[in-house]
Amino acid sequence: MTGLSGVGKTRFAQALFEEEAAPEALPQDHAIYTDTGEGSNPPPLALLDDLLASRRRAILIVDNCGSELHGQLTARCKISDRVSLLTIEYDIREDLPIETSVFQLDAASPNLIAKVIEQQFPQISQVNAQTITDFADGNSRVAIALANTMGSNDSLAGLTDRALFDRLFWLGKEVHRELKIAAEACALVYSFDGEDLEGELSALSALAEISPLTLYRLVTDLQQRGLAQRRGKWRAILPHAIANQLAAQALDSIPHALVHEKLVATQGRLLRSFSRRLGYLHTSPSAERFANCWLAEGGLLGDVAGLSPFLLEVLSNIAPVSPAGTLSAIRRAVEGPMSAELLSAQAPSRTRFVRLLRSIAYEAKYFDECLSVLIAFARTEAEDERMDPTRSVIASLFTLYLSGTHATTEQRANWIRGALESGDAVLGKIGLKALASALEAHHFSSSYEFEFGARVRDYGSNPQGKAIHDWFATFINLADEVATGNGPWASEARDLLARRFRTLWSFAGMADVLEPVAERLIESGWERGWLGIRETIRFDEKSLRAEVLQRLKRLEERARPKTLVARVKATVLADYATGLDYADGEDAVSGYERAEVCAKELGQLVANDPASFDVLMPLLVTNQQGRHWSFGAGLADAVESLNACWAAMTKAFEDTPEELRNVQILRGFLHATHARDRGAFERCLNEAMGRAALASWVPVLQLSAPLDESGCSRLLASMDNPAVTAWAFQYLAIGRATEHLSDDLLAGLLQKLSIKPDGLGVAIDVLYMHLHGKDHPSGPLVTAVAHTLIANASLANQRGRLDHELSGLIKVFLCGPEGESTARTLLSTLRQRFDDRTFSRYDLSETIAALFKVQPHLALNALVGDEDDADNYYLRRYALAGGRRTSALTEISIDALMDWCRTGSPQRWTRVAPLLPAFAVAESNQAPKWSERVMTLLKNSPDPVAVGAVLVELVEPSGWSGSRAEAIRQRLPLLDQLADALGHENANVAASWRSRVMLTIDRETRRELEEHQARNERFE
Repeated sequence: MTGLSGVGKTRFAQALFEEEAAPEALPQDHAIYTDTGEGSNPPPLALLDDLLASRRRAILIVDNCGSELHGQLTARCKISDRVSLLTIEYDIREDLPIETSVFQLDAASPNLIAKVIEQQFPQISQVNAQTITDFADGNSRVAIALANTMGSNDSLAGLTDRALFDRLFWLGKEVHRELKIAAEACALVYSFDGEDLEGELSALSALAEISPLTLYRLVTDLQQRGLAQRRGKWRAILPHAIANQLAAQALDSIPHALVHEKLVATQGRLLRSFSRRLGYLHTSPSAERFANCWLAEGGLLGDVAGLSPFLLEVLSNIAPVSPAGTLSAIRRAVEGPMSAELLSAQAPSRTRFVRLLRSIAYEAKYFDECLSVLIAFARTEAEDERMDPTRSVIASLFTLYLSGTHATTEQRANWIRGALESGDAVLGKIGLKALASALEAHHFSSSYEFEFGARVRDYGSNPQGKAIHDWFATFINLADEVATGNGPWASEARDLLARRFRTLWSFAGMADVLEPVAERLIESGWERGWLGIRETIRFDEKSLRAEVLQRLKRLEERARPKTLVARVKATVLADYATGLDYADGEDAVSGYERAEVCAKELGQLVANDPASFDVLMPLLVTNQQGRHWSFGAGLADAVESLNACWAAMTKAFEDTPEELRNVQILRGFLHATHARDRGAFERCLNEAMGRAALASWVPVLQLSAPLDESGCSRLLASMDNPAVTAWAFQYLAIGRATEHLSDDLLAGLLQKLSIKPDGLGVAIDVLYMHLHGKDHPSGPLVTAVAHTLIANASLANQRGRLDHELSGLIKVFLCGPEGESTARTLLSTLRQRFDDRTFSRYDLSETIAALFKVQPHLALNALVGDEDDADNYYLRRYALAGGRRTSALTEISIDALMDWCRTGSPQRWTRVAPLLPAFAVAESNQAPKWSERVMTLLKNSPDPVAVGAVLVELVEPSGWSGSRAEAIRQRLPLLDQLADALGHENANVAASWRSRVMLTIDRETRRELEEHQARNERFE
């Protein structure tokens, strides 16, 4: 629940539990209330952990709860169906968890404030009550503070707002000047440490020209008057309506040089707090002078490119005070000598600058300049950047709703037109993306912030009625202008109108504007548009008016592809994501299947139409998603000369820029050729071996048909070609390509592939997929190669799949005596990696666990060993530990483990005990238990007390979420289980363990309370 201080949030929360206030009041015995401003003990997190552990039905209300604490509480609450959470805060700046529902309390109505004054101050006349109500502007805290200054015979008639404001600081019958001056000084910062007389109070007292102790007493007086609030050691002048006015007066009455000396020069916490207050004072000329001074060249924030994270936060705080100055400073940096560092895609500050520019673009007068600076950021990003892409921010400024700007429709259209006509490829793509946003007519959403200091902001332009029609008409006509022109973006504009056709026609109701545009595009062939029209009919037929539907069907008839080339474009070159390939009256599945059949039939038709073949082939070998395989198969089925067709296709492929080539039509052609004429298939691939553009694709082309001996020979020859990279052979791992190969053929491929640069990992991938789901053993040649691959695996390249695949091969090939030699080699490498600290417990965890499973004694000797606990040995053993999934000893049998312990030094028992998964799987409401293997080890050890002492260390987690004290407390039953296992004769030892753990819990509880107070009992 959010809202400004004084609007009654806490009282509203209380009323939720009162039957006389709420018709369906919440049960009062469920309510548990805490206020972080009063120094919560225990902290809310610890309190919540207790509630969750007790399974008690409760509603936890946390007052003065910051966003960070709210997020931590929410993370815990969402796992429970017993505890509900309500937090109360006046200022939410950070993003909240998606599980949060936010209720905003606005200022109370004048009638409600008047009733509050009437009930609490019956001696005040109705005239005075009305004056107080008008001045309070819906804030009950201000109203009560002012009412407290009233005597029964006082009159407020004729007093100005300034005079009423001064009455808040009355003492007797006049203003307490010292109190007001103190309030002004304190209001200059958002919050301050109100207890350290030699710290922030000292700096603020110098501004008020009083002693720190006097200021401390005056702040206490302000608290009693309801003009200041406390959270732990922190104080803040509140409500903000009062604080902002006091701060503005302070800036007018205190020399700026003194303010700079006490609040700015040290660049400490007070500077950040002061800048946050300035951010709310955009109507104050003094605040604007401060901001402009900082933003000027040579000023505190003048060198935007070189700002520290701390000063960058200061810049964000004061930007609302001087949007023009902020924009000028950012532009200066973008055009300055450090622009490369500022604009770098890796610069941590770029997202903040981009979001600031979006906020400044709210005003139409800054829109174009903000865009020019945003373009500079966008140019340094990859086109497909996914982490806070600037291009998406730019596009968001061009949506009908939620744009965050009041730039006019004409202004935005002119910018897009200029971008598309600029001749600049990057700018043109951004302009096209902006045009796509402008033509969006459905599902408006935004993840951007719209607040900007205390400036009155909305979500941007909110056109209604005719303005909506004018908006879409403007951008449809602009897209038409581009699509029918001779510019470089004509094709993209045509496709954009096709993608947006349905929403513009059905949702935006723009049939009158869209229909003539579509007619013009259809004249030159608009296959994607036809698909868009069909989609509209399919999904919206029942909701459209009869007259509009008939117009749409006539348009579909006109747009329907009539020529063979047009039909191929509509069916083969339409990507799968469109979902527009359904035949009339068919469902999605049969529609897709029919489209594949149609693509093959079109290939057969084009095979006998040389003119269409020549037109289409350059399009069919380019890199776009479609039904190229089926079309290629149709060509091979019907073409008169396979060799001539292959030559023409490969020529078109070679003429296409390398980065734009699509090999799928060639693969479909070869697949059908293999069935029609095996000799032609072989000739095509042999020819491809000698052509530079095709040689690197031979491994992919070869697998267009079942792999045989001649195909293996061709793949082996390709492996000798340095131009063919190892990644091309990854297709051997797909679709059971190697399933029917003999032992010697597969072994030969794997062996040669493994010695090719970067080929070892690919060979492991291929072998793993060859074995996947197969029960029969491999032959001796493949087994020998497998041992070589495992022993030489590049452990430095810990890519995600390698660990899983390597562990699978180990479980197949390294079992028993035959696997010992290779296992020793791999274990030796792993041991060295652990000892030189280039490995952690999370690297190749599955691989190591597999070694412990198939070769337990070798793995234990190599990675646990009998050495003393020197640094390297200890760290290596520690790296083997973990939970049920990450422990290296997850799959080792307990019998093998105890057999190894019995055959060596007594220390083996205590060394392996902490490496096993320690805890059994338990239900959420059950006490934790030791795992069966841990307890078996303990009971069979010659020195169970020593093993127990090691296990006790695991009761205190090294990693946890939430309260560590509570996490340890929940594990206390584990100590009881150890005590039972060790018997009465070791009761004193077990008691000493418990005592030590309880001391840890007490220490952690105190630490967490201190951290809570430092982190959550604050105002910012």
